[in-house]
Amino acid sequence: MDSVIVCVHGRSEQWHLKDQILADFQGGILEGLGRLPAPVAIGRERILLAFYGDLFLPDAVIPPASGGTAGQRWTAAALWPSETSSYRGQPAPSAQQTAQLTAHTAADPLYQINVARAILREASRRGLMGSGSVEGEQAPQAITPHAGGGLVWLHSLLVHILQGLEHILGAPRELLRLFVSDVDLYLHNTALRTQVMGRLLALLRQQAGRSIIVVAHSLGTVVAYDVLNTHREIPITAFITLGSPLGLSPFIYQELLPPVAPGQKHPFPSNVATWQNFYDPNDIVALVPALAPLFPGPPGQAVICTPVQNNPADPHSLTGYLIQQAVAQAINNALLSKTPLPSKLK
Repeated sequence: MDSVIVCVHGRSEQWHLKDQILADFQGGILEGLGRLPAPVAIGRERILLAFYGDLFLPDAVIPPASGGTAGQRWTAAALWPSETSSYRGQPAPSAQQTAQLTAHTAADPLYQINVARAILREASRRGLMGSGSVEGEQAPQAITPHAGGGLVWLHSLLVHILQGLEHILGAPRELLRLFVSDVDLYLHNTALRTQVMGRLLALLRQQAGRSIIVVAHSLGTVVAYDVLNTHREIPITAFITLGSPLGLSPFIYQELLPPVAPGQKHPFPSNVATWQNFYDPNDIVALVPALAPLFPGPPGQAVICTPVQNNPADPHSLTGYLIQQAVAQAINNALLSKTPLPSKLK
């Protein structure tokens, strides 16, 4: 049985071409494998990408399931400023303008506030806050829908907290703000979530009869878990997660699919033979790296969590993860695997 590697990218890739992202995955995987003493040979044609970044573009508007202004939310997700580019020839707005735009068009400003505050608290605990940081300490530790001040106050607070994310050491300027925005949209726009999952599901189903290795990064680990855990008829030889926010509770963990009853844990997907999670201790997106207790499996089956040293200038870097020896070895071991699960693709 031949093997195939199915890759799932992370947040804010709507600005990149599918082939560029695929090339990053292919180059990183092959470079990492090439550094091993006796790597398994695999061609680029067997490293595939489930691309969904285009679904986050402003012209890919999905009508909201129940009210709201989905078109505005899409524009907010897409118009983050860039020092080197702008959208379709239009001048890129300033950081202040886009923070305000996002605040006023967030799918769920309360959600974004609480996720951002969780990230800031953890960054402070790890000693990753730079000088001049803005942490919004005058605000309560968690904001509830009953907090006073109304939407204007909430939007102002969101702008304040999003700006504070820029002061986390090692995180590229836009990464965390984009992450908070895209996670919000993915989890709270049902039509979007269905389309994103559908891209990965269709690609997995096309691999019938092959040994499938899923390599997912960042928000892609959330997408991949949703798909694997809701389509357990698809056998997965190995699930490899990089810089994953899956453990962030309650903001992501409690919203994974399918839903579980309060107090219950999401399972280690029964169709997955092995699951290895890699994280850099300075990667603030991997806020809760110890996934094994959160995703319990049957005896002898648990998430193996391994710290690695990613690029110090960008601890969340995709290629920085892929070229790690431990990550390459995990992929190599999966390619050597001769015992994929017996279930059949449907």
